[in-house]
Amino acid sequence: MGIKKKIIYPFVFVAFLVTIAVTIAGAASVPKGKVKPVGHFGGFIDAVDVIGNYAYIGQGQDLVILDIANPSSPVSVGRIMTKNLISGVKISGNYAYVASGDNGLVIIDVSNPSSPVLKGSYDTPGYASSIAISGSYAM
Repeated sequence: MGIKKKIIYPFVFVAFLVTIAVTIAGAASVPKGKVKPVGHFGGFIDAVDVIGNYAYIGQGQDLVILDIANPSSPVSVGRIMTKNLISGVKISGNYAYVASGDNGLVIIDVSNPSSPVLKGSYDTPGYASSIAISGSYAM
């Protein structure tokens, strides 16, 4: 048994070194991607949903609606403030369903993107940190 261990351990070590060398060589041979930014929108952003030519962004306490028809020049077209930081946004039909921390679920009519209107809210237990829509239910 002792002779087999003396042969297997060096073999495992060599196999390990070969695996590392192949991995490093493979990573070095991957061509560098050419990523080029085409637009920019700043601030603390924790939630985004995109429908058509509009991006609905939770920027701090604000739901900001951007026209992104021209991705290199996003244009802010509407904004509404909630009572807490926005951490989740989902659009369904003409409504934005917003997870707004201690403020719970906030429902905003976005049928006119330049003039969003608060329609209602629901005080969820705890801290609302994300949102999902399934049919006529917000979760």
